[in-house]
Amino acid sequence: MHIPDGFLTPQVWLPLEGLAIGVLGFSSYKLKLKEKEGIENAIMLGALGGFVFSSQMINIPIPGGTSGHLIGTMLLGLAVGPWATLLVIGAILLIQALLFQDGGITAWGANFFNMGVINLLIGYGGYKLLKMIIKSERFDYILIGIFSWLGVIFASLSTALELILSGLGNWKLILTAMLGWHIVIGIIEGIGTVIIWKFIKRVIKEKNFEFKSTKEATNETT
Repeated sequence: MHIPDGFLTPQVWLPLEGLAIGVLGFSSYKLKLKEKEGIENAIMLGALGGFVFSSQMINIPIPGGTSGHLIGTMLLGLAVGPWATLLVIGAILLIQALLFQDGGITAWGANFFNMGVINLLIGYGGYKLLKMIIKSERFDYILIGIFSWLGVIFASLSTALELILSGLGNWKLILTAMLGWHIVIGIIEGIGTVIIWKFIKRVIKEKNFEFKSTKEATNETT
């Protein structure tokens, strides 16, 4: 889904570049963590950030000037919240563009808008909104998988629209190629997000259990 330099017109990439900077600035302002939570989230961010970075580096070329790959935005949102997620995605895309030529500098704002803002808004935002209505945890992992898939789909649609507005080529070819590939990629991402999130929750639960057991044992000996 990375768009390279030279594919978007200034009328398309310039506003998105400005929007990306504004969103990241607001995310930094909103990201207020307690000291203990900050340490725990820093560890989580480091581990998942590295995983998302490496996942995005595995690209499948797609006709129309872009690529398909896993994104990881939904997983980050579940683990560390929306504001930290946006900062991590922004940093990952910038490093990829500067050091690995994976996505362009002029297209950085567009890539961030697609894989960060749109993906997070539709995937994580849609999931959280529906969870406010459906209180039951029974279908939680199903909802996570579905909204993770939807986040990828809408991010690919946003990418296709930017390429079409830039007059890159036949809009039917671009739209068909982007949607065709990302319907499949979204399914893989949805399943992967559920599996990894279940593992993370289990590790957190086990960690808390061990902490409480150790505390109780200490109290008994004293």
